[in-house]
Amino acid sequence: MDSLSGHRELDRALELKIIAPLQRHSVTLGDPAVDRISFDKEPPPPPPQRYERKESFMLYTPDEESNIVKKLDRRLVLFVATLYMLSFLDRSNIGNAKIAGLTEDLQLSTSQYEWLLTAFYITYILFEWMTMLYRLFPPHIYIALCVASWGLVASLQSVVDSFTSMLVLRALLGVGEAAFGPGVPFYLSFFYKREELALRTGLFISAAPLATSFASSLAWLITKVARKVPIAAWRLLFLIEGFPSMIVAVFAWYHLPDSPGTVKFLTQRQKKVARLRLRKEKSTKQESSEVYGLEMKEILQTLADPKCYITALQCGIFQLTAISTDDLRGVNQYGSRSFYVCLSAVLGTTGYLVIAVAGWQHASAGWRYAGVFAASAGFFSAITIIITWTINNQESDSKKGTGMVMLNIIGQLGPLLGTRLYPDSDKPYYVRGMSVCAGFMFLVFVLSLILRMILGRANAKSRMAYRRIEVEDEEEEGLTMASDGEVERGRFTYIL
Repeated sequence: MDSLSGHRELDRALELKIIAPLQRHSVTLGDPAVDRISFDKEPPPPPPQRYERKESFMLYTPDEESNIVKKLDRRLVLFVATLYMLSFLDRSNIGNAKIAGLTEDLQLSTSQYEWLLTAFYITYILFEWMTMLYRLFPPHIYIALCVASWGLVASLQSVVDSFTSMLVLRALLGVGEAAFGPGVPFYLSFFYKREELALRTGLFISAAPLATSFASSLAWLITKVARKVPIAAWRLLFLIEGFPSMIVAVFAWYHLPDSPGTVKFLTQRQKKVARLRLRKEKSTKQESSEVYGLEMKEILQTLADPKCYITALQCGIFQLTAISTDDLRGVNQYGSRSFYVCLSAVLGTTGYLVIAVAGWQHASAGWRYAGVFAASAGFFSAITIIITWTINNQESDSKKGTGMVMLNIIGQLGPLLGTRLYPDSDKPYYVRGMSVCAGFMFLVFVLSLILRMILGRANAKSRMAYRRIEVEDEEEEGLTMASDGEVERGRFTYIL
């Protein structure tokens, strides 16, 4: 009986393994004319691409992805942060140069010195559009040329002998730095997922306050050295802080990748995984990060999108001089932007109100210090979230680049108003300026709520439209309706 039972189980296994597949291809079993076995029906078509996409994310392990992200953080983010630190040193060292004797040697008036400051920001704003060039040229070439250009201009400031020549160089410095810094978050989006971008953008921007923290000490050291050499201290300052950028530009040319598939410090396997893990970030209509070019239609659509103007207005109010990245892990974890922007706005509003009221009532300095901490915590951390929010809510690289241009152009207009909020007549408490800032911070809170509502409605509308198309397509193809998760993966969803 055991032997008979074993034979039956074997026969059943063979039937399931051999006959069943043949039946799916309409093989005539038991026909005397065995040689007339025909596959008269075509094999069933492969499922649509929206189903294949789910399987593509099973081609690598979470550990592989984690190792790649860590390598990118160490080798890519830290390097571009270093470049940004150098650019910030070169743009801000004119203040230390003034202390070191610049205005005396060139016989500059107060008005002329202020024009040297203004010239930089005029060209910086006018050439923000160069962010789009990250999609027109290989980034490693483009960034290297940007770094070399501002390094050369910054170094040439050490040999000027008149106000006019210094004014021209400051304007050119604004062009070189506008071509690089504002577009770096856009560049990082070529390598990171939407939920990963906020922290990396914060780490990159943190280079600015880092440069500020030691710029004065470095300037003091340079002026000490200048006493022993036959060169004016301010000239040596421009030369020592500007020339290193030209050297680093060479490393940028060979070190920076253009796309996940060209990262030199990744293995071939890791390059493949780096590309695969970003596939769900792009729909089938979106361009690859390895293909250069821009879509004019998408650029015009972004320019007509009111959502971009809302985030740009927020950036103008939140214009930064420093940044804190401590809260950005929470932004990544919960995938929300509006909540953290609103929280920062409320904190900033409270801080400015405390400063204004304390000044109005001539309260002790302790109250004003408390307000400063609250205001700083509010607006310094929000700028990174707003930058990332802009990139996250654009579907294609053309739209991302256009959104960043709008954000930076409108955002840089904020300081033009800010310089007039604190006239000398309001000394020492500047109650009016602090009150205006509190009002603007509250405006950011309102704009964030409005933008969240607009994005929520857009998501609901997109969800309904996509589901209707899915049902119609699947009924025509005779397929089972996709699950909610599959529908969500096939469409673009705004981050609220």
